[in-house]
Amino acid sequence: MSTTNYVLEPGNCSRYELLYCEYTDRNYGQTMCAITWLCNGSRGGKTLTFVKGDNLWSSYVLEKSGMNAADLAPILYDVKKRFPGSIGEVQGFDEYDANGLWRG
Repeated sequence: MSTTNYVLEPGNCSRYELLYCEYTDRNYGQTMCAITWLCNGSRGGKTLTFVKGDNLWSSYVLEKSGMNAADLAPILYDVKKRFPGSIGEVQGFDEYDANGLWRG
C-alpha cells in the first residue's frame, strides 16, 4: 500500500500537514484509509481510520478523530478529491462548502 505526506492550505488561514495512507486490515482483509494531521509538528498528531470508500458522518468522525469540525471538514473534502475512491460521501458538515470552508 502507499503513504503520502502533503500540506493542505484550504483558504481558511489554516495549514495542515497530513499523512494519507491505505493499508489492509489484518483481521478482515478490507482496504483501510488513515488520515493523520501532524498538528504537533512532524512528531505526532491526530489520526482517523476508516474503510476505503465508506460514507463518513460528521458525528462519528468528529468523535473518533478528536478533531473539531472547522479542521476536519477541509481535510476530509480534500482527501475525497485528492484520492478518488477513498471516501464515498462526506455527510453532516452542512455548514461547510465543497472545499470544507465555513459558509458563515
